[in-house]
Amino acid sequence: MTRALLKTGAVMLAILIALSSVTVAAAQEDTDVVQPEISVLAVKVPRDVKVGELVTITVTERESGAAVEGASVWALGHPATVRNSLFSAAGYSCLFLGKSLGDGTVSCTFSMPGRFMIIATYEGYGPGLAYLSVKPDILGKLTIRAPLRADANETVTIQVIQNRLNQEPASEAKVWAITLPLCPGYGCDLSSAYSQGLGKAFTEAATGDLTSLMNELNSYSSYLGLTDGNGELKHVFTEPGKYLLVATKDKYVPGTRLIAIVSSESPAIQEMLPQLRQRLGNLWQERPLEVKPFQQHRFGERIGVLLPWK
Repeated sequence: MTRALLKTGAVMLAILIALSSVTVAAAQEDTDVVQPEISVLAVKVPRDVKVGELVTITVTERESGAAVEGASVWALGHPATVRNSLFSAAGYSCLFLGKSLGDGTVSCTFSMPGRFMIIATYEGYGPGLAYLSVKPDILGKLTIRAPLRADANETVTIQVIQNRLNQEPASEAKVWAITLPLCPGYGCDLSSAYSQGLGKAFTEAATGDLTSLMNELNSYSSYLGLTDGNGELKHVFTEPGKYLLVATKDKYVPGTRLIAIVSSESPAIQEMLPQLRQRLGNLWQERPLEVKPFQQHRFGERIGVLLPWK
């Protein structure tokens, strides 16, 4: 952040110098003299820009529209993953884009999405300002179709869709499974998984940058495989528990889905049985347990137990 602040300060200092260099000398001779207004630069930027796209910025005189050669062009702003205000110090980026050519243009590319303030300075002119929004280079968002619940050792079909409007399947999408900790036998706790950096990684992935998310998935999840031409992948979960399915594909926002894998042999359920037998007494009847979902909540289905009543 210190470097960013220093760079920001340097640009602002350049602007102040450009503004003050014309008026300082005359002001020293006679403070009562009213100085004429100086010419101001104008900056033209394209309306829609994507990451990696060649951007042409044009610097002209505002009054005459004539091209200005040799103007210094800067970009100040926040990447899209930083939620601070554009004018907040935290998260600032400061990029020198170059000097304008004879036709007043500067060409460049942006490697990350965000909102940027384009500043042009030239000795003897007031600075020119324009705003530029750089959008992520993404094609859409993935959607995962899978059952909310499945039995352990059962074959589960997972399908990934890359266009919800026409239900186009996503072939060669990578599918991952993150094991989520269970509350004693029932719900799931997402906080532990997100504390490992997944929350920030998913935020960055929403802008098209999958780097952090792939690092997190490689460290804390199980890779299930690639989808076929129908966008499908079949997998057998052997361990009961709650899993967060994640689908990734280049130039797409990842898709997620929760799935509960249940079994009457679950350790959490088996730990409860002695206490239940003691409390129920004569009402308890020995017979195989049947496991089924019993309560709906915002993460899907919670795992329940159908008790063996008489």
